Amino acid sequence: MFITRCTIAGTHYYEFDQVEHTFQEGQPLLLKAEPDNEYDRRAVEVYTENKNKLGYIPRNQNARIATWLARRLPVNAKLLSNRNNSW
Repeated sequence: MFITRCTIAGTHYYEFDQVEHTFQEGQPLLLKAEPDNEYDRRAVEVYTENKNKLGYIPRNQNARIATWLARRLPVNAKLLSNRNNSW
């Protein structure tokens, strides 16, 4: 089931720039709920398979994903490029 397509928020705070050169279209990403986040109790972190934190699912798109992760339901994510050849 397709949930959403979104950008990764907060990339400038994390390791996005350091690992962007290694990205490949369709590469799996790991999502991790962060319910203790002081700014957003539905925060969902985004990581590469090598555990590099890239940022977060945007706040206005994270509710369903956070709920599914809290219920321990499987959620898959993958890296896609946009029309401008950026990630």
